Amino acid sequence: MHRIALSAFCLMLVSLFVLGSSPLAAGLLASPADKLVHLLVYFLMTLLLWLGLPGVRPWWPALVVALIGCIDEVNQIWLPGRYPGFDDFGADLLGILFALIGISLCVYRRVSR
Repeated sequence: MHRIALSAFCLMLVSLFVLGSSPLAAGLLASPADKLVHLLVYFLMTLLLWLGLPGVRPWWPALVVALIGCIDEVNQIWLPGRYPGFDDFGADLLGILFALIGISLCVYRRVSR
């Protein structure tokens, strides 16, 4: 299970930067739909990284994924048709926060049984 989750995380990470660098990515989704995609992608990345690294406290994957979001936004400075935005990064952080809440609820349920 851990290898599958880590492999899925790596696939998402590569896709984020390879597909995100494509000219097709510019203006692919209009706002606010793009914010929902940001939220979902970063939620999944946080969850997959946590599942892929057993025994790690959830805030480590959250910090790593937040750094990835920051790098992704800065990377857009050099991509034609793409623009970095605090609103996109905010949606990334919200997805990470939702993942942390979900992880905490699952761990609490497991411990309280």
